[in-house]
Amino acid sequence: MWPILAGVLSGAAGALVASLVSLPLRSPDDLIANTASVTLLALLAGILGGVYWQRVFDGTGGRRKLYVAAAMAFVAAVAVLGILEVVALDRFLSFGVPLAAIIVGAVALLTPIITEMSLPMWTPLAGVVVAILVGGLLAGVGDAESGDLSLDDLPVVTSGPTTAAPTSAAPSTTAGATSAVPPGTSSGALGQFSVTTFSFTGGTATWSVPETFISSGLDVVAVGRSESLAGTIDLAGPTEFTVDLTTFVSDQDRRDSRVRRIFQDDPIATFATSQLTLPEDYIEGEVVATTVSGDLSINGVTKTVTWNVEARLTGSQLDVTGELDIVLTDYGIEPPSVGGFVNVEDSARLEVLFSATG
Repeated sequence: MWPILAGVLSGAAGALVASLVSLPLRSPDDLIANTASVTLLALLAGILGGVYWQRVFDGTGGRRKLYVAAAMAFVAAVAVLGILEVVALDRFLSFGVPLAAIIVGAVALLTPIITEMSLPMWTPLAGVVVAILVGGLLAGVGDAESGDLSLDDLPVVTSGPTTAAPTSAAPSTTAGATSAVPPGTSSGALGQFSVTTFSFTGGTATWSVPETFISSGLDVVAVGRSESLAGTIDLAGPTEFTVDLTTFVSDQDRRDSRVRRIFQDDPIATFATSQLTLPEDYIEGEVVATTVSGDLSINGVTKTVTWNVEARLTGSQLDVTGELDIVLTDYGIEPPSVGGFVNVEDSARLEVLFSATG
């Protein structure tokens, strides 16, 4: 087989192996470092390796020259990955070095062997097609964490009800149903519930902030997660929950360190309201969707905000999830850049999820 085509087929083989190996590795960012990008780099390496092999394969010490060139290419790849780790995102080295070794090794070792084989001329094209299909299909399989929270993430209590039947007529339903019921007011109707005060610790809070890679213009969403959410709920009075902003963890240590520095002097965010309640005709086990306004305090700044909320009361367990969009500069937070490589937008989505008991 022609040397260049042999290099292409070697690159395709390296792409398949590297794509599969990359799946359990933690990517620096799934948008730019995924099986699709790994496949494209492997095919490029195969083309370059084939071109170089065509120049040296019929000369003295052709294989040795190819191996030396491959070693130099691997060292250069490691250097580039190291620079990206320092100036941009974490884990470029741990993610990229083993994949670079697989790709460079496949091209260097397989290209001379395939050159000596009698294969149909369409074989390299078939290898490229298979590699691209596998890399493309697996590109969505990554470890990026979503900031989306849902009541479905919480276990549903199906026994031990402690609330009385509604005092007003309501449509019949099965306990544990998840159909949303329209919001209402519970003023004067809380007598139907035997439990109206709840508390919780260890709830989940997430922030999601849009980011843009400066060099490519690619848009991503950075997500931080904390399990430090805690608070008290009174369906007939004040509700308050807090979260320690320095406990949020994302997929980038550099980003988390920046967040901790921003909030080190005032780490506790607080939301207080008296509007978290249930409709008069609430039926136990259903999900009610409503909005809740109150005061959100972050970084020493307090503003009135409105959350989109879903709640479900079953027995003495109250499950709540809420989401809210804020502007960072409204709270004195300047959107940072990450290593001069990533720009952060002036907005964030906050989400909370907790299960409180009475």
